[in-house]
Amino acid sequence: MGQTSSRKRTSTGKTGSYPQPYQRLPNELVIAIIGMVEELDALRALALVCHGWLYLCRSLIHRTIVVDERGGPGGMPKKKFIRIYTKYPHLCEHVLDVSFNLARSTKTDPFHPCLLRFKNLRSLNLHSYADPFEFPRGVLSPSMIALIPCLLASSRLTRLSLVGFTPHTILDLLRSNEMIRTNLHSLALIDVFRPEWDPSTLPVNPHPVLMIGLHELEIDCIPSYESLGVETPSLQSLTALYRPGVYSIEHFLPRTCPPTITNLTLEITAIPPWTTAIATTLHSLTQLETLTLDVQSYKNMNYTDQFPWLCACIGHLKDVCQLQRLEIRLRDQLAFRTLSPLDFLDIDDILSEMYHEQSLKAVYLKLTAVVGLPPPFIHSLPHNHPDPASLEAQTIAGFPHLTEADVLRVSVTLEEEVGCWFTYA
Repeated sequence: MGQTSSRKRTSTGKTGSYPQPYQRLPNELVIAIIGMVEELDALRALALVCHGWLYLCRSLIHRTIVVDERGGPGGMPKKKFIRIYTKYPHLCEHVLDVSFNLARSTKTDPFHPCLLRFKNLRSLNLHSYADPFEFPRGVLSPSMIALIPCLLASSRLTRLSLVGFTPHTILDLLRSNEMIRTNLHSLALIDVFRPEWDPSTLPVNPHPVLMIGLHELEIDCIPSYESLGVETPSLQSLTALYRPGVYSIEHFLPRTCPPTITNLTLEITAIPPWTTAIATTLHSLTQLETLTLDVQSYKNMNYTDQFPWLCACIGHLKDVCQLQRLEIRLRDQLAFRTLSPLDFLDIDDILSEMYHEQSLKAVYLKLTAVVGLPPPFIHSLPHNHPDPASLEAQTIAGFPHLTEADVLRVSVTLEEEVGCWFTYA
């Protein structure tokens, strides 16, 4: 008699259960909380809580799909992909982004019916990979390339990334379909030639391809890209990746690059032509607001020796009067142990002057420290990992002026690599 009943009487006189705590939350808050969950297993568990959460969790579970024949983390086997979206077509409405990491010999025809069911598809990433020593390199299936116009017509596809294909394949695609030239907003063309080709000898397309809807472009071989004859009058963001040993640096931007771009990312290396190229080119980008310099180094080089070159490159940024945001990315297996606060002082002086006299508002310095793991057959060596906090503090100490102005943001990321255990020995 003294027990409290877990039932309540409703206004209609019927007895019902008290609402659970999660049922009292506003739907907007529930959506925001569940949207922060990234682990698929956790989302699958949340989907079992109630019918209201089932649809929401499904939309998150199937929003991004990765099919990876290499068995990478988070990848789905191709047979599982075909089985799920063939047997349960109602799940196709949740798919927004699809990535395929396929081997050169993979036949893509079995994927086509599933892709055509993705009516809400926004982004498609096609990556044909091959072993570095395999010859010839992997190239995307022509049937998969031919499917792209159908996807543009049947879905909301606006972002396309192609890795591993021949120039004539993409050129035929761009020429033959007007919808690609108008509806595509973001395009990445990576590995657009095969090693046996000399990109400098590729014939230039005499009939330019006008892509009026393209706003974002990523390329890794400017000569091959220029051979396509693509013109992008509405381009706002450009990422140009430099491939050492592939072509000489006469210019690091396409000749047809419009001067109206506002966001530019350059992957550069410590060779003299970059200094000249930056000095002669960046000032022509009259609307450039955000610049990212990705200084990639996979060798055990002494950064102290390379910083005068980097300072010279940054010194030329004074001509870009409208620059508001600068991001510098450094990566090295030596993990910056050769750097000291004194190495950054020249850069600090240059950037602080730009902050006080020009429009520079923010500087981001992102350090990626490659830390080594011993090979599997060596068990006696300790794992020597640097302290990210000490690296960050050491870097901040080299920018007293930017730190005082509260302009600098520094982040340190550790990246493990098996077999490089000597890095921090």
